[in-house]
Amino acid sequence: MSQIPLTPSVLTSVVMLGVLGTGIAYILNYRLIEDEGATAASTVTYLIPIVAVILGIVVLSEPATWNLLAGAAVILLSVALSEGRLTKPTHLNLRHQPTELERTP
Repeated sequence: MSQIPLTPSVLTSVVMLGVLGTGIAYILNYRLIEDEGATAASTVTYLIPIVAVILGIVVLSEPATWNLLAGAAVILLSVALSEGRLTKPTHLNLRHQPTELERTP
């Protein structure tokens, strides 16, 4: 196995990849945990294969077969189910409910 020379451009590339790629992803992940909670943040990792398949189809001209589309549908339905987005909406009670102060004479 040949060694890669550690030139300034190689070191700069590695540092930039670490700072920009990993650093920004780290910050965004913790912002997502703070804003939406740990459950929503963990479901983001399930979407990575779908993004990879879409990029493969668009960038590399890979064929979109039925099993890729079925797998993406299963993942999306599972994420929606775990987030509670597939439940029936409850009807809001729009009638005015008097408060304790309004009930006292």
